[in-house]
Amino acid sequence: MAIEILPLTKEDIPSAVACIQKAFADDPYFHWVFNNKSGSQLYHINKTKQSHEQFNIHRNAASLAAHFLYGLSCNEPIFVAKYTTTTPRDKIPTDSPVVGVCWWYSPQPPSEPVPWSVWAQDWILSFRQLYNNIRFGGRGGLNVRRYWLWKARQQETHDRVWTDPRGYYFCNVIAVDSSMRGMGLGRKLVEVVSQQADREGMPCYLESSKGFPNLMIYEKLGFEMVSEIECVDGKDKCKVCETFQLWLVYLIYIVWLPNQVNFNSDRAILGCSLISINTTRNTMFLFFLKVYPYNPKIVTHDYQETSPEGSRSVQYFTFFNVCSYLIDHLQLAPVLSMIRGKSRFTKYIVAAFASYIILTLLFSGTGEKYWKQDWVRIARSTLEDRALEHIQNETLGFEHIYAIGLKERTDKRDFLNLAASIAGFRVEWVDGVHPEDMSEKALLNDNLLAPSEIGCWRAHMNALSNMVQNSYSTALILEDDADWDVSIRQQLREFARGVRALTRNANTTKSAPYGTNWDILWVGGCASSAAPNETQFYAIPNDPTAPSVEHRGTWGGPLDSWKEIYPETSTRFIYRADMGCCTYGYAVTKRGAERILAALAVDRLVAAVDNSMADMCGGKDGRSQIECYAPFPNIIGTYKAAGLASKDSDIREGSDEWHEAQAWNLMYSTRLNIHRLVAGRDTVYAQYDEGFPWSRRVLDWKEFEYPRGYLVS
Repeated sequence: MAIEILPLTKEDIPSAVACIQKAFADDPYFHWVFNNKSGSQLYHINKTKQSHEQFNIHRNAASLAAHFLYGLSCNEPIFVAKYTTTTPRDKIPTDSPVVGVCWWYSPQPPSEPVPWSVWAQDWILSFRQLYNNIRFGGRGGLNVRRYWLWKARQQETHDRVWTDPRGYYFCNVIAVDSSMRGMGLGRKLVEVVSQQADREGMPCYLESSKGFPNLMIYEKLGFEMVSEIECVDGKDKCKVCETFQLWLVYLIYIVWLPNQVNFNSDRAILGCSLISINTTRNTMFLFFLKVYPYNPKIVTHDYQETSPEGSRSVQYFTFFNVCSYLIDHLQLAPVLSMIRGKSRFTKYIVAAFASYIILTLLFSGTGEKYWKQDWVRIARSTLEDRALEHIQNETLGFEHIYAIGLKERTDKRDFLNLAASIAGFRVEWVDGVHPEDMSEKALLNDNLLAPSEIGCWRAHMNALSNMVQNSYSTALILEDDADWDVSIRQQLREFARGVRALTRNANTTKSAPYGTNWDILWVGGCASSAAPNETQFYAIPNDPTAPSVEHRGTWGGPLDSWKEIYPETSTRFIYRADMGCCTYGYAVTKRGAERILAALAVDRLVAAVDNSMADMCGGKDGRSQIECYAPFPNIIGTYKAAGLASKDSDIREGSDEWHEAQAWNLMYSTRLNIHRLVAGRDTVYAQYDEGFPWSRRVLDWKEFEYPRGYLVS
C-alpha cells in the first residue's frame, strides 16, 4: 500500500474535505464556533435564533470545498497524502484515498497590494458562500458572533507578532486520518513546505486550538510557542463551586481562578500569562485560549465514606483530571503561538512545579470539611501518573532485571545485550545451569523432570533467590532469547495502567509503577488464560503492535464472551491469569518470589518450572493460589535466529531443518529491526504485512503513540 504526497487537485477535494471533517470532529475550536449536533446549549448559552441552528455537516463540507477551490485558483501550496492508483481498493483501510491534508497559504508582504487575481477570488469565494447559505438555509450552525470574535483577536495578534516584512508561510490546516497517526505522515506533509521555506529563508506560521498532544507534536517539528490569545465570550457563564481555588498549569501557561471572581456572573474571565521567547528563527505558532463555562463536578470521582454524620458521597478533583478536562473537554483550548528554535522546556517544567506547590496551599479553600482526605486522593492520583514515568528508567519500572542464559552461548548474550542497549535498559546475567553440575542431594525427592528441565528450573530459582537475597521489591526475569517490540516502554506503560486498574492498587509508589498487589506479571510466554468465572479485564482496542490471530504462536487467551465485545485479532487483553506457559519474560514481586521459592525449591517439583508456576496461578495440583496477571497477546516474545532449528533451544533437541529469522508474537521486533535501530533509523518494519487499519508495514517508532485501554467489567 503506497502513499504519496501530492499537490491537491480538483478531483481530490471531496476526499480532502472528508479527511478534514473526520480529523477535526473532536477539535475544541470546531465545537466552540459551531453549535453541537443535538442543538443543545452545551456550547452556546445565548438565546438567539442562531444559537439553536444545528450543525450541518453538508453545509460545512460545501464551505470547505469552496475554500479549497479558492486555494487552487490562487495557486496556494496545498498538499494531500493519498494512496496511489495502483493500491487495490480492498487494501485501503479508509473510505477515501486521501489520508492527510496540509493546507498552506503563501507569504504576502503587508506592504504590497493584494494581487488583482487574489482580490477577484476573494469575491468569488464570498459569492460561493452566499450561494451555500441560500442552498442550505443558513450557515450550518456557525456561531457568527464567536467566529468574528475569534477573527478580531486573531488579527490583533497577527498585527503584534507578524513583524517580518516579507510575510509568512501560513499553515491553515493540518489533518491526518486516525488510521495513519503515528506513522510520521503529518511530519512529511508539513515538511513539504517548511523545508521549502527554509531554503528560501522564509518564516512559517501555524495555529492550533488543541493543546495535547498537538503541542508536543509541533515541538518535534521545530515549532516553539511565542504568544497566546485570550478570547472571552461575554455570554458564557462559569458554574463552579464558589470557594474553589485552583492553579492550573499546562506546560507553558498558567490560569488562575481566584476567590474574588464571581462565578455566578454572566462574564467569565480567566487570566493567562504571556510568555516572551527570544529565538534565532522566525517561524511562529499561535495557540488560542478560549474561556468556557464549565462544571468541575464532571471531572470528580465519587466515593462513599462513613463520617460521624453518616455515609456521604465525596467528590474530589485531581490536578491532571482538571487540566485535561478544561483543555480537551471544556474547550479551555489554548491556542499557542510558537517559534521554531530552541526549546524552553526547562522553564515550563519550573513553572509547572511552582504552580503545583501553590495548588497545595490553595486547596484548603474548597470548603470541604474533610478536605484533607480529598487532598490525599489528589496526591495519590498525581503520584500514580508520576509513577508511570518511572517505566522510562533503565529497568523498565522494575527494581531490577535479570537475564538467564548459558555462559557458553555468547551468541545469545551478545544479541540480548545489544537489544537491551538499543531499548535503553540493562540486565544482570544469571548463568544457566547444566544438570550434570548439580548435586543429586540438591534435588527434591519427588522430582520427575528431564535433566534439561532440571537445569532450567535451577537457573530460575537462582534468579529468584538472588532477588530475595537483595530484597528487590520487583524484578523482571528474561531468558536469553527474549525479544520485544520497539515500543515496549509504551506497551508496558499501558499494561501497568491495566494491572493497577484490575488490582485496585492504591499504594503505588514511584518505584513501583505496576503496583505491588500481585505475585507474577506473565508478560512473556506462549500461553495464558483467564478463569471461566473472571468478569473483569482491561482491553486495548486497535493495538497496532498486536499480530493477527493467524500469526500468533499462542493458545489460551481471553474468554469467548470478551471477544464478542472486542475483536480478538485487533485487541490486546489484560486479565487475571489462572494459567501461563513458557518463561520468555515475567516479573515477580518479592512476595511472589518468596512464594515460588517456597513451593518449587522447598516443597516439591513435579512439572517443568513454567507449568509449576502456572499451577500456582490457578491454585491447581494442590498449590496455594497466587496473584498472576498477563497480557494477551504477550508483550515479550522469543527470537529464533536464521539457521538450523537445533541451535534454537538449550533445553530441547531441535531438528536440522533450516528456518528464517522469526520473532514469535511480535509485530515490530527489536531484533528483526536491529540493524535499522543501530543505524539510527526512524522507521522499522513489521514482521507481518497484515493490511489492517490498526497496523502498518512501516512504522515511525519515534512518532508512534500507543493506544489507551479501558477497564471492562
